[in-house]
Amino acid sequence: ASKAVLYSNPMMGVYDKDIENIGNLFALTEHYNKCADKLFAHAASGRSFSWLFEFQAQLAALCASKWNLGLRLKKAYEEGDRASLGKMADEMNAMKNQVSKVREAHRTVWMRYCKAFGWDVMDVRYGGLMCQLDTGALRVKMFAEGKLEVLEELAEMRLPFNGETEPHGILGV
Repeated sequence: ASKAVLYSNPMMGVYDKDIENIGNLFALTEHYNKCADKLFAHAASGRSFSWLFEFQAQLAALCASKWNLGLRLKKAYEEGDRASLGKMADEMNAMKNQVSKVREAHRTVWMRYCKAFGWDVMDVRYGGLMCQLDTGALRVKMFAEGKLEVLEELAEMRLPFNGETEPHGILGV
C-alpha cells in the first residue's frame, strides 16, 4: 500500500476507493506514525544502517499524512467545506517538503546500493509528485477562495482501481 500511497495524486483519487476500507480497517495513520517513530529512533541511534532507517522513517511519516488526503479532499469538496479545503491546500504545500526529504533519503540509499543509472527515473517520479501537489494545492486554494467554481478532479466519482464493480474485474478475467 505504501507505493500506491506515495505516488498517487490526491486530486485524482485513483486508489481512494480501495484504500478507504484498508485505511479504516487498519488505522493507517496510527500505523504509519508508530512505524515512523520507531524508525526515526533507529536512524538517530547512529548504529549500522541508520541511513536506511532514515529513508524508511521519512517514507512512513509522509504516508501517515498522505494516505487519506484524497479522501479528505473529496469529502470536504462534496460538503462544500471551503475552509477545510483551504487548510488542506496549505497541507499539500507543506507535503512537498516531506516528499523532498523522502527523495533525499531514498537517493542516499540508492547511491550506496546501486549505480547512478536508473535514479533519473526516481527523480522524475518524485518531481512529478511534487508538481502534482503544487498544482493541486493551487487549484484547491483557488476554489477555497471562490476563484474557481468547480474542481473537476474532485467532482468525479471514485471507482475501485481493480474494477471490482464488475463481476470479473474490468477486463473480465
